[in-house]
Amino acid sequence: MVPSAGTDSVAGYLADSAESQPTLSVGVGASAMGHVMASKNPLVFDDLSGEKLITPAGRLTQQKHGFKAGALIPLLANHRSIGVLVVFDKRIRRFTDDEVSLLTAFADQASLALEKVRLLNEAEREKERSDALYRVSNLLAGAHDTEEVLDLIVNESARLLGTSFCNIRLLEGGALVVRVATGPAAGRLMEAGATLKVEEGTSLAGHVMATKKPLHGKAAAQMLVPRAIQFMAEQGRDPEAVVIVPLLANGQSIGTLMCSDETHGRRFTDNEVSLLSAFADQASLALEKARLLNEAEDRERQATQLYEVTNQLASNHELDSLLELISARAVELLGCQGSAIFEYDSDRGGLVAIKTYNFLSSMVDSLFFKPGFGTPGGAFEQRKPVWTRDRFSDSSIARSGTDSEAAPPRCGGQRRRVGSNNHSGEDIRRSKHLVLRTS
Repeated sequence: MVPSAGTDSVAGYLADSAESQPTLSVGVGASAMGHVMASKNPLVFDDLSGEKLITPAGRLTQQKHGFKAGALIPLLANHRSIGVLVVFDKRIRRFTDDEVSLLTAFADQASLALEKVRLLNEAEREKERSDALYRVSNLLAGAHDTEEVLDLIVNESARLLGTSFCNIRLLEGGALVVRVATGPAAGRLMEAGATLKVEEGTSLAGHVMATKKPLHGKAAAQMLVPRAIQFMAEQGRDPEAVVIVPLLANGQSIGTLMCSDETHGRRFTDNEVSLLSAFADQASLALEKARLLNEAEDRERQATQLYEVTNQLASNHELDSLLELISARAVELLGCQGSAIFEYDSDRGGLVAIKTYNFLSSMVDSLFFKPGFGTPGGAFEQRKPVWTRDRFSDSSIARSGTDSEAAPPRCGGQRRRVGSNNHSGEDIRRSKHLVLRTS
């Protein structure tokens, strides 16, 4: 229970009560007001100084303002306690049964009026929420590119909650990566590029992603990692003025949507969290739709590229020129930085590069792999594609000077390695397809 309203004569009392007792527990015997609300029965005091149900802090406040007698009447709406009506007197006084009955009848009418206002406010909020979600839904329906959808989500989230800062993290390679952000700190946040683990208790975004449940206020602030707290402090933001919700598509977590406010002391309400969660559900479906559309367009583009490359390979009969074409087209197909074709050298007992693309000449002579080592050696020995997302964190991959490697085997003894920032199963499929076309 919290103080809500009062006459001018009790304004000072309410202010002091809010400071000494911000909330009161509801329960029989817990406190005078909590007892009345729980029992749903009136409570009358001739002299407040001797009443055991009044808390020590409450008694001091009442004595400070000179209150002696009191009548506490439950506010009941549809047999449900919604509050307590309190009447004080600065005289020692016994409230009569008629006075208590009159106060009870008035409290019943007041409760119905309060409930009517509450329902009306809820209906208005629900209409505003529905209108906002309908408008945003139409905007999302017209967006098809993933980046366009991401920008739309953060901008509309900021507008819905009246905040200046929102960001989206998406799951990439098992970690949460910032994909888009708004506000004055957006540039720095994007440049930092920090990734977060998806695990309960490790970070705010990682926790929400793992639990699939929103967090806000103090509970959210307690999950912030030190780096995030420092970042907010440098921007002058309140760590508790934050809300974060999961992005769920078909029951699966694909990322998080976070909003924070520059206004110190702001706390997002349950209604605002609910609104953002509803919007996040729509946004997740739009992101999934954009992803599927982009994948379909990529497959169409890749099929066209492979067809063109196949025709070029079919018309090329000179070996050196053919190898050069393969290494160049592999980089083009995968959008990576460089590639190399390896051949087994029986004299050296390992794989040597016979053709490279976009490699420093000083590096070429050092490109040598024993069977079973590195991606080329692994592909040679296993006769199947081998790849790594990050050679520095993959203990099974030998050092080779690139952050990411992939190597599909080529029938006939030759091997190829492709260097890139990030390889997916689809990348490997395309490069293997190219190798099969040339074998």
